[in-house]
Amino acid sequence: MRMAMGLAIAVIAGGALAWAAGFPPLTVPDGLGVNIHFTGAPARDLDMIQAAGFKFIRMDFAWSAVEREKGVYDFKAYDELTEALAKRGIRALYILDYGNGLYESEQSVRTEDGRQAFARFAAAAAARYRGRGILWELWNEPNWRVRNPVKMRAIARPTSLPASTTQERFSRSRQKAASRRTGERP
Repeated sequence: MRMAMGLAIAVIAGGALAWAAGFPPLTVPDGLGVNIHFTGAPARDLDMIQAAGFKFIRMDFAWSAVEREKGVYDFKAYDELTEALAKRGIRALYILDYGNGLYESEQSVRTEDGRQAFARFAAAAAARYRGRGILWELWNEPNWRVRNPVKMRAIARPTSLPASTTQERFSRSRQKAASRRTGERP
């Protein structure tokens, strides 16, 4: 539970700057979203999403699509999608998920080497999109291949900050956001 709270707080705190960018607040209930299965910037699809009034999209941020050579990350397709969404005022909820054949023989992350590599991938993605208002979900359907919650926690642990750190950052972000709304200094 503490791990989940730490991850949720980290996601909220990490996107506090996006409020100033015209995105809806960092809570999912502030509008409807739609799950998509494409990257890049297909204008017709994105225009239809915007015209339908959706405020966010949910999309796999597949590790194997980004890291095709060990330690080398190619975010181009997600860069294009993120930029195209931002132009339309649509927030992205990206799911850091699935295995990578460079480290694992299956879609699941089962080895220590795989867990550490997944953590590096997650950290690289978070750093690249810091301040862009991205909501992050850790893994899609974790019970699909990782049926043991202890094993899922082993995957999540290297990608997260300690709860005390995330709570402190979240508190500072909320103070700054409140100050911007009221015009006062924290």
